[in-house]
Formats: sequence, C-alpha cells, structure tokens
Amino acid sequence: MTVEEPHFYARKKIEGKNNEEFQARLSSILEAHLTVENISTFADDALNKLVALTSDVAQKYKEETKSEKTIGELEDDSYTRYGLPNIGELLDRVQKKVDQIKSIEKFINEKSKMVNEVITPPDTFESIPASGERTFEEKRLIPRLTTLLYILETDLNISKDQVSLTQGQVRKEMVRQAPYFRVEIKPLDRVVYVCEEEKNASYVFDAQKLEERSLAFDKLDLMTKEERNELIRQFPDIGRRLIQTKHWRENMSELLSGSIEKTKTVEDKEQKPVIQDSNLPKASSSEFDPWKNFWTDPETGKHYASIFHLAARECFMSRYSIRECLSKINSQTRKIIINNRMVVEAYCLEDLLESPDYQNYVNIPKISRESDEARGLWRNFYTDDEGNHWGSAGAIARKIGMTRKENLYEVVKNFPTKAISYAMNKKCQTYCFEDVLRTDYVKSFIEKIPEPETSGEWKGFWTDQNGKHWAPMAVISARLSLHDEAIKREIAKNNLLGIEMRDLGNRRARAFCYEEIISQEGIKLFIELPKVASDGEWKGFWTDENGKHWANVHNLVAKYNCSANTLNKFIAKNKVASRKLIDLTGRVDDCYCYEGLIDLKEIKEYFSLPQVNKSGEWAGYYVDDKGNHWATEKVFYYKFNLPKSAMSKYLENVTEKLTVRNPNGAKVEVFCLETLEKDIQFRDLIKDYIEGNSVLKTGEWKDFYIDGLGKHWGSERALSEKTDLSSTVIKRIIDILKLTLIKIKASNGIERDGYCYEDIINYSNPDSLLKYKKAINKTDQ
Repeated sequence: MTVEEPHFYARKKIEGKNNEEFQARLSSILEAHLTVENISTFADDALNKLVALTSDVAQKYKEETKSEKTIGELEDDSYTRYGLPNIGELLDRVQKKVDQIKSIEKFINEKSKMVNEVITPPDTFESIPASGERTFEEKRLIPRLTTLLYILETDLNISKDQVSLTQGQVRKEMVRQAPYFRVEIKPLDRVVYVCEEEKNASYVFDAQKLEERSLAFDKLDLMTKEERNELIRQFPDIGRRLIQTKHWRENMSELLSGSIEKTKTVEDKEQKPVIQDSNLPKASSSEFDPWKNFWTDPETGKHYASIFHLAARECFMSRYSIRECLSKINSQTRKIIINNRMVVEAYCLEDLLESPDYQNYVNIPKISRESDEARGLWRNFYTDDEGNHWGSAGAIARKIGMTRKENLYEVVKNFPTKAISYAMNKKCQTYCFEDVLRTDYVKSFIEKIPEPETSGEWKGFWTDQNGKHWAPMAVISARLSLHDEAIKREIAKNNLLGIEMRDLGNRRARAFCYEEIISQEGIKLFIELPKVASDGEWKGFWTDENGKHWANVHNLVAKYNCSANTLNKFIAKNKVASRKLIDLTGRVDDCYCYEGLIDLKEIKEYFSLPQVNKSGEWAGYYVDDKGNHWATEKVFYYKFNLPKSAMSKYLENVTEKLTVRNPNGAKVEVFCLETLEKDIQFRDLIKDYIEGNSVLKTGEWKDFYIDGLGKHWGSERALSEKTDLSSTVIKRIIDILKLTLIKIKASNGIERDGYCYEDIINYSNPDSLLKYKKAINKTDQ
C-alpha cells in the first residue's frame, strides 16, 4: 500500500507575527467543518480563501524582500519563508473536492428516476385548505441528498453509480413542497428516505430486514411518516428516524455502516472531554485530507483509526471481521483523539492489510443481491459452479416458509458449510439448499402447511374443506378496513383458535377464520360503523344522508385552517354532538359535523377575524385598510432583536391592539408596527439593547454579539456549542490565555461575560494547540 506523507499539511514552526497569522489562516481553511447546511459552498469557499492566502503570502514576501520577481514566481520561496507547505498541492486537493460535490449534484439531476406517486404522503393533518393558501413561512432547503451521496463516497467508499435514486411527486394540496427521495444503497443493504425541505425527518431502513417481513420498497414509499414511525416502534431493528441536528452527517454515516438497532447517534453517546495537556495523538479532521479520521505515525508512516473508520475504508469487511483478523496477529493498538474530543482505541490499517485472513475476506463468495426489477428466485443465495444454491439458515427458513430458523439447525448440524459474504459484508456459514430439501423433516414440513390463494377475491386466504377462509390477522384487518387492535381484542376475548399456514411471503404464520371473526358481536359493531372516504375532495370525511360531512378533529383542522386546541375548546364549550366512525387508519374515532360546527356563533365570529399574511414581503403581519402592519409580540422581539421579557414588559402598557388569527389559525393579539416605531419610549428601549451588546436571536451566529470589527462574542456555553469543545476546555483556554472579556446581553436580557470566538479557535483547532500547550505547561510548573 502506498503511504502518503505523515502529515497532511506538515510545516515548520517559524516564529514571527506574519508566520503565525498565515499559518492560522491556513489551519482555519483546512480544518473548516463540512455540514449538511454548507456542503454546496464549503469547497468553493475553501478554494477562494486558499487562493487569497496564496496571493497575500507572496505579496508580503515581495514587500519584505524588495524582489523584482512577479507574485507567481515568488510563491514557492514565500511558502518556505513563512513555514507553509506547498499550497499549490493543497489547491489541487481542494479543487478535487469542488469537482466531487459538483459531480454529485449533476448525478442527482441526471440520474434520479421520477415516479407518479407521492413518496411519504402527508398524514391527514398535514394538508392545506381547499383555497390553496400555503403557510406564510418560507421553508428553506437543506441539501441532505447531496450530503448523503458525499457520505457514501467519502466515508464509506461507495460510488454514487452503485446507488439508485427515485424521486416522488408533490401535490398542490400538500404543505410540503419538496419531494422525498428513495435512495437504494445495494452494497450496504440500506434504503434511505430523504427530503431536502427543513423540518422533514430522514429514514434509514435495513433492506434485509424489510425483505424478511415482506415489505417491498413500493409499499414503504406510500407509508406516511406516522406509519413509518409506528413500523420502527414495532420493529426497532428494521429502521431509524433521523432528525436534523448539527451532527446529521456523522449520525447518517454510522446508521449506514452499523447495526441500525445498536447504533447510537452522537447525541446519544456520552461525550468525554479530552484532557488537553495529554500527549495523545490526534486524528486528522480535515475534509481535504485523504486520511481524514486517521492518525499517521510520523516514524513508520502507518495509519491508525477506530474500528468504525477502518470498516468504512475497507467497506467489504464488517467491524467484527476486522477485529477477528487483527486478533490473530496480535496487532498493537494506540489510543488517539477523534472529533477533537473523543478518546478511542485505534487499530493499524497496514497490519490489517498484511494479515493472513485479509485475502480470504477479499475473495469470499457473495450472495446474490439482485435489484427488485430482476430479483429472480435466488436472491440472498450464492449459486456455485454446479448450480447448487447456498444460503444461511435464516435464508433457507424463509425460502421454505419456516418462521424459526432454529428448527433448521438440528437438520443441518452435520452438513458441509461454505463461507459467504452477506448483508453489510459480514461473513456467515451457509448450507446447500438442495441438500436441505431432501431431508424427511423438510419434506413433511412443506407438505402439511396450507398455502394461500395468490389472486382473486380471496387472495391471501386459505379455503378449508368446509368453505371457510383462513388468513393472518393483517390480511383480515385489511379486508375489513379495521385496525389490528380491534381484531386482536375480539380474538383474545372469545379465545378464538388459529392454525398454522403460509402467508403470501411464503412464511409460516398464525391464521384465523374470517367467518368466525365477523360473527363476533364486537366486530359486528365495528363493521356496521360508517367509514370515512379514503380519497377525493372529502378524504377523511364521511358524508351522511343529508349531505353533511363528518370527520375527526385532525381532518376538521385541515379543512378549517385552525388549531386543534382552538377547535377542541369550541367543541367542549358548546357540547357538540359526535358520532363514532372508522377513520383512515381503521380505528374508531369521535367525529363531528363540519357544517354543524361552522354554523356555531362562536366559530362564525372566530372565522370572521382577519388572518395574518402567509407569504410575501409582510409574511406574519396583518395589513389593515390604512396600510398599517400588525404583528405578535414574538414577531417584534425577533425583528428588533430584543429579549422576550423586555418586549413583553413594554407591550403590557400598549392599549392599541387587535385580535387576529395566526398562520396556524389560532387567536392571537397583535400590535401596530407604525405606532411602536413612533414611540420614543420604544426607540429608547431598542437603543439601550443595541448599545448593550445584545446577542442575535436567529441565524448562523445565534447567541453571539458581532462587534464593529466583525468579531463574534459569546458566553462560555455558546462558545462550547459553536466549537464542539467541552465547557471545561473553553474555561481552561480562557483562564490560561487570559482572554479579553466584554459584557454582552443574552437573549433574555441578562448581562453575561462574553469572549471572542476568533480568539478561541486560534487555540482549539488540531494544529494550532502548540502555543496553548506551552502556556499550560508554564502555568503547571
């Protein structure tokens, strides 16, 4: 294996003001953190800053040496003068990163297959009114799909050409206006659902587990978020919901490469602060370093990383397989620091590559992982040269319809085995399917299990000799359009007996008699209840004989465009009559008449209230006939960057106010912008907080005060969150280096001690700690 230079941007430490300035600038460029929010501009920004640094370095060298040469001719000499590496080589690496991200964006535009279905359709309460008005808040787009493909290429060595992208539709009546994508990652046995509109969670599923439960991708596509959440609650090993945090990239990487059920997000893990004056080596954290997340031994050139990052680099091997290989050769480990604060056990990549078992893993046969379009009969099996099919006990059990693979172990305990690579590139022992079929146990098992009809009126059911129909509970539930819970209760209450049969996925399942179930009094009551419409203009509503429409609160809220809390208050206060109906999920729910509610005096008065704008320049404001702009207390304290307590106290004495409906339909009090701006007391209040170094409430620099020089000042807590360093480390840096202190006003108006972010990062990035360590040593002595 070719070993690159021990240090990504190694340089000599040369004393001097200019030297330190240039070296700090280079460090900040190369150590900038790529996130899901900045991926589109990250590499371009670094390239521009690196070009500017190159020019400044050469210009400063020209001034100091009085040279007559051009700036370009002086570059190499200037790098040496200021202790910098060859920036030309770094520019090439950064340019490759720029090209990589642009290539991913081009791939998404050209290779996404569009289907005529809404992938992840909205839950009932996520629709907009029939008028077509949308929420006033403009939702920002977060390039999660680009980041996902970047993670695959950079962290897991999976080419984007090995990924299949399917883009869903967006309907005009939906609140969400960006589509969900289904991303199939065959080498990892993962399928990911991702939407780039903010406030939309991502979902990661284990394709192998989905197949075991006969859940095809097209069925998963049509599940709502709540249905997916319920699926994950029932089967924690099948998938994971991932919300947007600053660690989205790291969390997604771990979910793609590890066991879904066992994987912990960064937020779940106990973060132990690193002792800053320790001598532990630190792994590279630069996106531009080909050895990111590895520590390179400067003496041997060998590369050390955690088991997770080794498995990501050698993606055909599982973490267990790597440990097994290294344990046989007694490879030495090192403790290193990753992510600027975590101490981990690191293993040597070169030792792994030289281990005797490594080639065995490289050349191990792999099971068939055909795509859905060409799945064939032998998916999850390895076919040898003689045409025999080798599969794990679990794969064989599913093939012949057994629910427990343990029943096969006694049959195959003396069978010859063959090692193959299966899901997530793990190694397992397999058995010959044809040999298993010849055993008496399997023959008798196959012959005596009833099989369901695969088409027609009774698809999924087995018909016995008396003409009765038997099926698993899920099939009966779908036929009756009832939720499983109602059927389960009646089965338990009446001690109904079931039988063993195969389901449509060829698995052994517990089945019950359809005719017995519908004869139970409890089920009869459910069957007689009306069911709401499943599509059309009045989806989620039942229309009675008088043409009136009934629905539960969730669906009424969507029609009325009001808050559920407001509607529930009206219903309770007026003792509105309800009736039991079967809702869209098959559950029995209390439903109310749409037309009856709208005729209530209080509701009429409520809907006569003006509503704030939902879009445009004055989104969030109500504009009256005179052109005055009215908004809530919350809108104003964000607009004027005032603490909520100060804004509330001022508005207590303001008598000029109106009652309107906010974008969600709730009643709120609003105040006139023009009146506030004319009030001397209000202007003094704003002046007081501006001069008081108030922090920002929103945006990239939330909780920071920005001074006239563009520097950012924050509290210890804000600095800890921004730098990803523990509060203990922040306090240590402040104490040792005696950083400048100013008073800033927090968002609640309370004065706090503020320190400069730029001062902190000069002593906290991976390659600028030397000065800080010297200060610590000096103090300790």
